[in-house]
Amino acid sequence: MLMDEPGGLSVEHLLKCQKCKQKFRQYLQEMKLIPKNFGVKDWSAINPVDSTQKDTQPELFYYTQKFRTYALSKLLRLQRESLERAYNAKFPVNVNFSDGAVYIANFGCTGVDYFDLLDSDDNNSIWSEDWANGSSTRQCTAYNSELMRSAAIKHNQILGHYLIGYAGRSSWTMKTYTASHAARDNKIFNAYWYGPIWSAHEAGPPWNNHSIQARTDMWFALAEIIREIGAAEDLLYPAKKRKSQVAICYSSSADIWELGVNYAYGFERMHTWLALTHNQIPVDFLSEKMIEQGYLADYKVAYLSSTCISEKAAEQIKLWVGKGGTLVLTANAAMKNQFNRPLKVLDPILPAQRQPAAELSKYLNSGRYLDSLKIEDTVSVLKTGAKMDVVSVKQKLDPKPGSVVLAVFSDSSPAVVSGKYGRGTVYCEGFLPAIAYMRKALIARNEIMKTIPDINALSEPEPTQVVSDELLIKRAFEPWQYPAEYRDFICSPVMNAKLDLPVKCSAGLVDAVIMDSEKGSVLVLSNYTFQPIQQVFLDVKTKGRVQRVESVHNGKIKFKSSGSNRISFSIPLVETDFIKIYYR
Repeated sequence: MLMDEPGGLSVEHLLKCQKCKQKFRQYLQEMKLIPKNFGVKDWSAINPVDSTQKDTQPELFYYTQKFRTYALSKLLRLQRESLERAYNAKFPVNVNFSDGAVYIANFGCTGVDYFDLLDSDDNNSIWSEDWANGSSTRQCTAYNSELMRSAAIKHNQILGHYLIGYAGRSSWTMKTYTASHAARDNKIFNAYWYGPIWSAHEAGPPWNNHSIQARTDMWFALAEIIREIGAAEDLLYPAKKRKSQVAICYSSSADIWELGVNYAYGFERMHTWLALTHNQIPVDFLSEKMIEQGYLADYKVAYLSSTCISEKAAEQIKLWVGKGGTLVLTANAAMKNQFNRPLKVLDPILPAQRQPAAELSKYLNSGRYLDSLKIEDTVSVLKTGAKMDVVSVKQKLDPKPGSVVLAVFSDSSPAVVSGKYGRGTVYCEGFLPAIAYMRKALIARNEIMKTIPDINALSEPEPTQVVSDELLIKRAFEPWQYPAEYRDFICSPVMNAKLDLPVKCSAGLVDAVIMDSEKGSVLVLSNYTFQPIQQVFLDVKTKGRVQRVESVHNGKIKFKSSGSNRISFSIPLVETDFIKIYYR
């Protein structure tokens, strides 16, 4: 571990440092760019620029922001190589990036773009922590792990994680977060920090101490999750999360242009992942460069919530839809290119003409306060009658001939339109359903909080108890009353595409992720309902003929085979479980 929470090189430094200016020009040359790309005759006229020049020199502003991660990556490479020479060995070398990608759902928060960072062999490992105290739900720390895992797909870097055991954590959430990280290819864990209680800057008396040694209420949970992982380790350690059929397009371009402008779009991307995860739909994130390089060809459905995306990525998306892909665009998505200029590439494939979006209330806070967004309108889904709130952004849609209106705003104008392009399907949504989904859950949690005079006076209930809402707050503090109709709407393009999902589960809000190794598969379960489930029914797509199925909590499990590649079974579920599937 080299550093704690480093950021990308600051723009203020870049503007002053002559050496950095020289390295910036070398970086642009590595990108096969020439002075003409920036409207000048020679390299001496090219320098980094800050946000005061982003409108007049958008290309330079874009690459200035990209260079911040590049410079940090080269520093980390130097440190790694120095250590390798000193020890004459190869081993994981990393820094803790914490959870800046979660706090405002934008890489610009820290100036560290995971996809750029891991797009070379500069770094052989990446590390984070499940802090996220400013997040809408700390389950989004698994979103952070998902981003890191996806960024490591190309070069297979090792993932690791600090596990936080204080600042509002409960024994239940300690276990669920840890299992969710393990399900997303984290192979190294460090309990932050064990102790002794007097030995660090966050030490203090036992009743006010961040050491796990001082948190006697966490001892059993930490010991239990260690034993669960150990019991599954023969399959879990070599296993990788199974490749998904659903992608979320991660546009770093949008992060650059929306930094300090409107974080609603980044939070829409994050909470789209959350809604899909709540319905056991696995997701991979694809960067613009990965899309440009053809990675999207392996996916059936893609979600895009970012305002900007590169021209080359847009061209690949257009080709992919024509060959049979399903594309979901939320309000104002992909209206501009990587330089924040109008993007027309996707217009021919859209089922509606999109009007300029109305940003009714720009959001510039952490996810924890999404409940502060006001309702601007409502959407009614024509088929189901479900009603959803419109917050932050609204976009008018003019349907094209042959398209289908699926939902309408309160004035009966189209809110969601779908249509065919080639063999594929495109959905245009004139609002941001996923942040509305999260907002409703936050409001429900906060209303219950108002009824509790002193949460600290409550005792944390035993995990096996079914408890009241008040005690559920003490058990988890996280939201749990998510509106199912919003979630089903967000997931409907996947269901309409009739994908053969790897895991089907009888309960929403259970994180159920299948991982595969040569010896077998392991199904990792994390229960975010925060109530014990007497029996959860699971249907799992397997990789071969199953010999036996074991739960680390329940031992050998009876299962039924359905067809040649699916099995079904049921188990009781408290916080977490690891289901081991051995093949013949």
